[in-house]
Amino acid sequence: MAQHLIVKRKMRTLKNSPGGCICGYVRYKIVVEPITLFACHCSDCQTVTGSGFVLALRVPYGGVTVTQGEARPYERTEAGGRKRIIHRCPHCLTILWSERPDSKEYVTVYGGTLDDSPALWPVAHIWTRDAQRWMTLPKGTLQYDEDAPDMQLLVEAWRRQNETEA
Repeated sequence: MAQHLIVKRKMRTLKNSPGGCICGYVRYKIVVEPITLFACHCSDCQTVTGSGFVLALRVPYGGVTVTQGEARPYERTEAGGRKRIIHRCPHCLTILWSERPDSKEYVTVYGGTLDDSPALWPVAHIWTRDAQRWMTLPKGTLQYDEDAPDMQLLVEAWRRQNETEA
């Protein structure tokens, strides 16, 4: 029964969804529909957040608008050597979104910073080989030991999950 619910899960539109940091200094809004949503269990994401995974909401580049305050960019090098720009609140240091400095294709919003984050339902789990051993991954989602071989698979799964009934 639970598997059926996961596969059939429909989400409302996320366009115009607000979010922000824990202290309230930075507020933002997603101004376009996201591309996909997945949970990343890699050790980098666990370390940078202090959690078991990151809910990664891919949004087309330019799709996040700051409505209050100012997020501060910080560059970091990932385990594989690639650079990532992390945008944080300069006061409480909440990570709000990240991007690659060499790509203007998308930004990755950290889903837990959305005001209605409990409504999020990821279509995939990546880097599951690094997942916390106590975690049970939901059936009916795409699951990869490492990165997804093709991000388009996650994009298509997101579309299927959220398409409206005619």
